[in-house]
Amino acid sequence: MPVDLVREQIPAEEREILIHHLEQDTGAGKHYAHMLRQGVVLKEFAVFPLSAIGELTTFFKNIGTQTSIEAIGTEFFPLRSAYAAFRRAAERHEEKSEKPDFQMIQKYIREIGATETHGKVTAVQLRPGVFQLVDGNKSAIAAHEWARTSGRVDFHLRIYVIG
Repeated sequence: MPVDLVREQIPAEEREILIHHLEQDTGAGKHYAHMLRQGVVLKEFAVFPLSAIGELTTFFKNIGTQTSIEAIGTEFFPLRSAYAAFRRAAERHEEKSEKPDFQMIQKYIREIGATETHGKVTAVQLRPGVFQLVDGNKSAIAAHEWARTSGRVDFHLRIYVIG
């Protein structure tokens, strides 16, 4: 997967902002915030082109009643498939949370269109060049969909990488 190392070391103040953000998470974010507090390395990468961004793995195994295994044969939905899965789930009202989640993704797309910047996206590196998103999944889904629908194949998704 094509990636550029943007920053080998994140400034302490910016690192603390990310840690605070992750601590507010009700799920796994607290685990990653704890890792960062313990001194685990944090770097910033830019993932490109659009096709590579689409290969990033989300943390979603299920979206609505769709499982990634059944839908595409992988354990987790990649970004390239997640937007359509959220849209289908919202249209079917499969679960109460799916419609607001899809609306949030659409809101993020509009914001990215207005500013050409996206929210924080945090990942872990599973092996060289293979990343799994652990926070900011919906921001990344929105960034990918915005770039895809606006023809921005040169778009670079900036991600923090823990570890």
